[in-house]
Amino acid sequence: MNEQEEHQAKLAAVLKNDDRYPIQAYLFMEEAVQAAMKDYEKRSQVRGSRHVTGQELVHSIVKELLRKYGPMAWDVLTAWNIHKTEDFGNLVYNLVRVKLLGVSPEDSPNDFVDVLNLEEELTRPFVSHKPLPTIPRIV
Repeated sequence: MNEQEEHQAKLAAVLKNDDRYPIQAYLFMEEAVQAAMKDYEKRSQVRGSRHVTGQELVHSIVKELLRKYGPMAWDVLTAWNIHKTEDFGNLVYNLVRVKLLGVSPEDSPNDFVDVLNLEEELTRPFVSHKPLPTIPRIV
């Protein structure tokens, strides 16, 4: 079995054990984790250290969602049955169980609970805070 087939088999196992989220959510999560690790390495002064905390990962995921999906980010998440940051933890730990991601001993699914309000974070950049214009009345 080649690397791609092994990856697909592991994702199939995840979906068989937990069908709350579609495969697209898992594929995006893998991309987001990679982006978070690259970003962390750029900011980190310790080379080779690639550990990102759950809270850091949540913020990086939001950034990646906004970059990739823009104003549709919240709609994409709800289509994937993701409503809370805890769902990110579920996705991550499902990928950890099949060894597609790794964690350190001090990491926990609780690191993802109530980190921020996803709907607010993903819609706020697209809401105008300017007052509505006055429309003249035609009499």
